[in-house]
Amino acid sequence: MSGLPVPSVPVFYAGQAPTAQLNIMSNAFSFLLAKVAFRARRAATGTVTKNAHTLVPWDTIDEDPYTGWAAGTPTIYTVQAPGWYLCTGTISLAGTGAAGTVLIPAFAINGGSQTGQGSSGWEGPEIFIPTGATDPKCASGGWEGYCNAGDQITLDCFLSSEPAANLTWQTTAGAQSRIEILWTGV
Repeated sequence: MSGLPVPSVPVFYAGQAPTAQLNIMSNAFSFLLAKVAFRARRAATGTVTKNAHTLVPWDTIDEDPYTGWAAGTPTIYTVQAPGWYLCTGTISLAGTGAAGTVLIPAFAINGGSQTGQGSSGWEGPEIFIPTGATDPKCASGGWEGYCNAGDQITLDCFLSSEPAANLTWQTTAGAQSRIEILWTGV
């Protein structure tokens, strides 16, 4: 972890020097001013397989001060500090859909949901996408979950079987798949 640790609660005891506890307070305030945040996008094209789950591989990292993302495992954000995390994400695809094509985003912590419901994580809304090749095809969702240091967060994309061919990640600036993970507290 390259940032400060999660803040602890200072305890002042009568007759003892307050310096150590004041340092705890200083670290706590510094952490809260620079808490864990991860923001990334998928800017390059790539295949999204129909009738399958595809984890989004991030290739453009906009913010990661605690270095929880690594190029060797581009689909995974590794949690650097324990606590509650707010995760929002958008799956954005390009290509020609078909009538009844469904897109479902899902967040996973260590490959599933913390409740044990859902094999790919917490599913977001099931969105029917347009059929035209140039029509926008995206679905967004937001989740909150508790993570321990070392837990892995991923964003999964389920694309149903209706399209005639696999689709690709949308590469248009401002319409790319994206993720935001923010530490919200302990």
